[in-house]
Amino acid sequence: MNDSGSDLDWLQRRYAEQCDGDREHMWGVKIGTLDNPGWTITLDLEDTPLGAREYPEQTIERGPTTGSTRE
Repeated sequence: MNDSGSDLDWLQRRYAEQCDGDREHMWGVKIGTLDNPGWTITLDLEDTPLGAREYPEQTIERGPTTGSTRE
């Protein structure tokens, strides 16, 4: 990421770079809401240069005054 745009701008550019006429019909980005309030984001990396890397699941919890990251 960089300061030239928002995280959503980055995500849109990243998705557009991966579109090849076929991939976008099988894989993609899923953004949903949780019931406590919160968000869940799933990025399909299969068949991309990042697909072979291991990524631990991350949970980021933010409260009214503090934030913490849990793996």
